[in-house]
Amino acid sequence: MKTSYFKYLICLYFLPVFLIIISGCGWRQGSNAERENIFSARANEQIAANSTQPEKKRAHPDYLKLARTLIKQSRYDIALVQLKEAEKKEHDNPEIFYLKGVCLRMKKDYFKAIAQYEKSLKIKPDYSYAHNGLGVVYDLMGEHKKAVYSYQKAIEINPAGYRFYNNLGLSLLTTGQIEFASKNFKKSLSLNPGNKRTINNLGVAYGMMGKYDFALAEFNKTGTPADAYNNMGYVYECLKDFKNALLMYDKALKLKPDHLYARENSARVKKIYLK
Repeated sequence: MKTSYFKYLICLYFLPVFLIIISGCGWRQGSNAERENIFSARANEQIAANSTQPEKKRAHPDYLKLARTLIKQSRYDIALVQLKEAEKKEHDNPEIFYLKGVCLRMKKDYFKAIAQYEKSLKIKPDYSYAHNGLGVVYDLMGEHKKAVYSYQKAIEINPAGYRFYNNLGLSLLTTGQIEFASKNFKKSLSLNPGNKRTINNLGVAYGMMGKYDFALAEFNKTGTPADAYNNMGYVYECLKDFKNALLMYDKALKLKPDHLYARENSARVKKIYLK
């Protein structure tokens, strides 16, 4: 998995400026473009919530059904064509505009995505997934205060939405509110135990608070011991503790000499730390 999971303020799936990369189901360090996108993995998880609210009656449900399938297949342009056809028959169906927002966000057309989510909410103000969708876009645009507000609205409407707490936690991490972020990750896990992404996010929060033993324990729940050490290494790297970062990467490589990410991460840190 080569998905960047968070960007940190201090460092963060956010603190402002770093990208946390985790192996096993977590964050991966990617290209500069990926770093600008903060949490690709997180974005993918949030987007996966695209088909959770079926409408009561539809004149032409096949358009929506096909669009959902196409979105899951990452075929966003074709999905938009289907949604346009659905809109002709059901111009007052909020799900159509919500799914348009999903497609446009994944195409990185953020302003148009916002417009579609807002259309959805104009029809159905209590559409929690549309509020969540707005939050995702605002996070990707660096508008974290707006993102936090959108996630909080989603939670207010649907307190059982575990994704909303996870996403809120990520935004809070980005703005340095680490302890509050950890509480939201824990709430998400209470609603959806065992979610690996959220467990990794909680591990990062613990790491950023200096609770390294707790962080390592969380990382061990989602992958191999080598993955856990690699992830700890990146937490230290984000904190600019390069000595301990190298120590963690070395531990990962001793357990698994062919660990691709630990090897890449170690080489990168050595260029910084040993020069």
